[in-house]
Amino acid sequence: MVDLDELRAEVEAELRRAVEEGGGRLSELYLYHMGFRDAQGQRTMTARGKYLRPLFCLSVCLGLGGNYHQALPAAAALEIIHRTSLILDDIQDQGRERNGQPSVYAIWGANQAINAGFALSCYGRLAALRGYKYGLPDSQTMAIMHVLEHAAIRLCQGQYLDMEFSTAADTTLDDYMAMVGGKTAALFAAACRTGAMAASHRVDLWEAAGRFGHGCGVAFQAWDDYLGIWGDQQVGKPANDLEEGKRSLPVVLGLALPDAPVLPMRTLRNCLAADARDKEMVQAMKDWLEARGVRERTRQMATALALDARAQLKALRLAPEWYQVVDHMVEAVVNRVK
Repeated sequence: MVDLDELRAEVEAELRRAVEEGGGRLSELYLYHMGFRDAQGQRTMTARGKYLRPLFCLSVCLGLGGNYHQALPAAAALEIIHRTSLILDDIQDQGRERNGQPSVYAIWGANQAINAGFALSCYGRLAALRGYKYGLPDSQTMAIMHVLEHAAIRLCQGQYLDMEFSTAADTTLDDYMAMVGGKTAALFAAACRTGAMAASHRVDLWEAAGRFGHGCGVAFQAWDDYLGIWGDQQVGKPANDLEEGKRSLPVVLGLALPDAPVLPMRTLRNCLAADARDKEMVQAMKDWLEARGVRERTRQMATALALDARAQLKALRLAPEWYQVVDHMVEAVVNRVK
């Protein structure tokens, strides 16, 4: 019987091995961010991670008949790359809270958060190099590192576009898909592709796994954007995207509609261009989007994207037990809105 909690425990143990070496006062910052230390530097035994990307990596590896231990270094590296991006996100967005606790930026400031993020990114590469400890040939390790580094570059490109959109008069659906393809889908694609690479030498399987991961990442972001406006706090996602003026999927769909007043003398574009958005403006934008069917259209698009990802999963032909596990993980993305 598959127990994902056991795999999560394996991922966390590998992460601790990867990032707890070294030390010094700087380590307190990134270990706090990982959930391995509290703000006073004391070791904690319960981390905060769902480890979604590592679980996709290990599950694809197992589903293709591989030894999941040989995929653990890639799984750990993926989580570290993801966590590094969150430190940098908080600096860029001046985010003061992360997972219900003060962010590294909020406690130590932007300059030290940059130091912590840069150090953590280095541990990501070091984690990927640990394949030799599990008998992974050097050639596979280097091929996996190539995929991970390019995924990190694509993530940065997606973040660049996301920030660029914040000052753009218009953002099209094609623009949005290009941004999400980097910012979110790149790591999901890399997770599934590297899991396949640890299990098999078949390039067609690597590519099929990458396509599935990409589709899963796009669906994940679409649902995340839905939650960013209409989410329930119980899912741990603050519904503040309109307040922050983000060009999320519902906003992009709204911008494609003919201009109409959201507030007297203010269209959706005017509201997004404002220096700040108070509660009245945010509620007016939300009501405007709902009245024009954007909420339901966002749900429909996210559902369709999830179905597309699940169709790609069928093409990967995982072992039945692991197909069910991975398919359930994709379905769980949809269940976050319930």
